[in-house]
Amino acid sequence: SNESKEFPVAWQGEIRVPFPLESKLSGVQILLEPGSALWYHRNFTISSLPRGYRLLLNFEAVDYHCTVYVNGVTIGNHTGGFTPFSMDITDTLTVGSNAIIVRVEDET
Repeated sequence: SNESKEFPVAWQGEIRVPFPLESKLSGVQILLEPGSALWYHRNFTISSLPRGYRLLLNFEAVDYHCTVYVNGVTIGNHTGGFTPFSMDITDTLTVGSNAIIVRVEDET
């Protein structure tokens, strides 16, 4: 958990997505305290960026509010625990190494 909106300095633990943080299947089994945030990150490599195409990052759901960053750039926010959404990340991608970070808050 991290109340700050600055990226964590170090990453701790793993979670099995798509399972909720509280569930045994997630591998975490903790409750997110009000005012706290959970941070997810994933690094990936792109060998080429084809012209004329857009790359969408799809989420089936994020409970409850999230901010999505790609390569340190804020892509957007979403609120709503059970609704799928997509964000266009094309303009922030580079050939080579890329990073997705998602900050999640849930006041319930």
